[in-house]
Parts: sequence; structure tokens; C-alpha cells
Amino acid sequence: MKRAADGFTLIELLVALGILALLVIGGYRGLDTLIESERHLAAEQEKWRALSLFFDRLEADLQRALPRPARGAAGPEPALLGDQGQGDRARLRLSRAGDAGVDFARAGQRVEYRRDGERLVLVLWPAFDNAPEVSPQVLTLLEGVESWSLSFLQGQAWVERWPPPGDKAALPRAVEVKLQVRGGQPLQRIIVLP
Repeated sequence: MKRAADGFTLIELLVALGILALLVIGGYRGLDTLIESERHLAAEQEKWRALSLFFDRLEADLQRALPRPARGAAGPEPALLGDQGQGDRARLRLSRAGDAGVDFARAGQRVEYRRDGERLVLVLWPAFDNAPEVSPQVLTLLEGVESWSLSFLQGQAWVERWPPPGDKAALPRAVEVKLQVRGGQPLQRIIVLP
């Protein structure tokens, strides 16, 4: 059988197309794996960034905690109010100094950290003492929170509630925060107050 010098046989074309198809499928699968890995890494990076921002914010607020009781909608409140709570009821409410360079009227405010479903929120009141009709601003700090708990260092012992009986202006020596977000390991941070 004679073969034309300038052409390919049908079998050679089919083999070449088969090899090309295998290379394209392998390349597509490799590219898909790379894209999925990048998505996973971006999601992990965002989760750790949000956790870092949360702990930085909480630590900054605790570092500026003031031993100043406040008047809230329900009446007088201690300078720092912390409660382990049941289930997702753990909360931390405190009086904190304002930012440097802020006018005297905004020199400080009440803030509260609490869990709302699977969100950890920050509640901001405009001042230390607020009238009952004042609505606070609520900001979501973390999503996908499975659990969080608080403990307070009183002397040498950790307690689940703050303030101790009889001292509404007292601040703990430190606050221990335990937090677990969806799909992650439990995190623990101890923040020492000044």
C-alpha cells in the first residue's frame, strides 16, 4: 500500500486527537484543583483575619476599660459586667475610654460583646449614661460562632461572673475568652487589664 507523502492516515489523526484530549482533560483537572485550593486558602485567610480583628478589638476595649459605673435603660450598671450565661448568653459589657482627640462629650462609651445566634456582635452606646430611648449601634464581628465563654480573674481565682458582690466599680485583673468558630479548633486568649 502506497502512502501519500504529504498527508496523515485516519488512524494517525485519531491517535493524535486522543492524546490531545487526554492532555486537555488532565490540564483542566489540574487547573480546577488549583482554583479550588485558592478558594479554600482565601476562605481560611478571611476567617483568620476576622478572628485577629475581633481579638484586637476586644483587647483594645479591655485595655481602655474604666472603673466607671454607668446608667443604662434598666438602671445603674457596674463598670464591667460579665456573665458566663447559659448556652450562647455569655456577654461582656464595659465602660471604656474614648479615642484620643475626641471631644469631651464623646470621651467614653459603653460597649457590649455578645453572641447572637451564630454571630458575635459588638453593641455600641453613644455615651456612658444613656436614656432608655437611646438605640445602640450593633456591628457583626464574627460569623459562624459555635461557642464562646468568658472567665474573670479575681485575685488568684477565675470566676464566671463579674463584678464581685459589693464592688460595682471594680475591674478584673484579666479576662479569659474561649471561642470556637464553625470548622475550627477552640481558641483561648487571656487579656490582662492595666
